[in-house]
Amino acid sequence: MPPNQKRQTAHIISIKALLSGTYKVEEGWQPNYVLLPDGRQVSRVNLVGIVIAREEGSGEFLLDDGSSTVVVRSFEDTAIPAEVKVGDPVLLVGRPRLFGKDIYVFPEIIRRLENPGWIRFRKRELEILEKDMPEKEAVPQGPVPASPLVSAGETTTAPQESGEEADEETPAEKIMTLVREMDKGEGAATEEVINRYNQEQGSTEGEALLNDLLKRGQLFEIKGKLKVLE
Repeated sequence: MPPNQKRQTAHIISIKALLSGTYKVEEGWQPNYVLLPDGRQVSRVNLVGIVIAREEGSGEFLLDDGSSTVVVRSFEDTAIPAEVKVGDPVLLVGRPRLFGKDIYVFPEIIRRLENPGWIRFRKRELEILEKDMPEKEAVPQGPVPASPLVSAGETTTAPQESGEEADEETPAEKIMTLVREMDKGEGAATEEVINRYNQEQGSTEGEALLNDLLKRGQLFEIKGKLKVLE
């Protein structure tokens, strides 16, 4: 980085939004960036998602934030912490790059998040930031919760639970309870969870409830097996 050039903002963004843009190559010291359809120029990103694929000892993994997936790729194996495993929620700060026609992210910071509640927090944060997005970068209307995920120097204290749940389990909570009961270490079989829920509840909504939990980041599925993200 040249001595007088400021460090670019790491934009809080969804993977889907990032991949919807066009990669632009600049000359000289100016950083390359992704031009988004709303006009924003994004040269650094701040993503939160789940690692859904990684080869041991490799310099890359696949990140899923519920909107889409993106490859995180480094050319040094040590740039990606060995403790980052499939199923882990992570914070990623990095720079979009282009390989062939595909956008990937070169990592600057990778932090494993101990509490997967940050996945839900980030989704709410994006809903506020992206609602009624003007042509230029959005200025949220009304208060936005302060995120501890914006920079490397800030804390990642887990979000507090609201305590507003009713005493009786909701249908979604019943699905999660089943997954916990049926998971003997390798995960609970997706079809078995759906069938058992429908039988016990006299319902046909098991699959729809399960899919909603997957989208919200409360369940994780790989190779037909489910786990609760705790």
